[in-house]
Amino acid sequence: EKTFMKSNEKQRKDYIVSVSSREQLYALSSKEYAIQRLYLDYALFLELSEEETEELNEKYVLGIVYPRIVRKKAFKTLEELFEKSKEIKYALVKNLETIQFLKNKGFAGQIICDYTVYMCNSGSAKRLEEIAQGVCYPVELNKGELLQINVPTELYKEQLVYAYLPLMVTANCLKKTTDRCGQSNKLEVIY
Repeated sequence: EKTFMKSNEKQRKDYIVSVSSREQLYALSSKEYAIQRLYLDYALFLELSEEETEELNEKYVLGIVYPRIVRKKAFKTLEELFEKSKEIKYALVKNLETIQFLKNKGFAGQIICDYTVYMCNSGSAKRLEEIAQGVCYPVELNKGELLQINVPTELYKEQLVYAYLPLMVTANCLKKTTDRCGQSNKLEVIY
C-alpha cells in the first residue's frame, strides 16, 4: 500500500505518467524513465495508429484517460474508445457516467478514479471500492485531511504530483454567453 512518505524514507523510482499530446509522448520516449504505467489522453489515443499503439503497449503498461464531461454526443466517442482499447489494462475515469459505461460494456481492465471523482471522506472511499479498483487523491485536500480518509486497502491509490490544473471545465459555451460564439465544435482552451 502506498502511503505518504516521511522525509527519511526511500522514494520509489517508478512513475505513473499521463500525456495528452504527441509532443509529450515523443519527449517521454526520447529518454529512459522508470515508468510503471502510461496514461494516454483519449483524443491522443484515438489518433494513434494501430502500430503506434502496439509499440507503446510493448514498452509500457497503458491506460486511457477518459473524457471529463460525458453528454449524449460523447457516447459515440466512448464507443469508439472502447472498441479500440480492448487490450488496454487501465481506464482513468473522471466521472461516474464513464464508470457505468465501462461496467455495462464489460471492461476487463482496472478502473481508476481520477481526482475529479472526488473521494473526500471515508464514506466516499468505501463507495468507490465497490465500483473501481483504484483512486487518485483529491488535490484540494491537505496532508492532514488526506490522512483522515480511511481508504480500503484493496483500492490502489495514486496522488497527483505535478500538473497544470484547469480552473474551470464546462460543457457550456462561454463565448456564447458573451455573444461571441464561433459555432465551432472543437475543444477550446481559454486563457
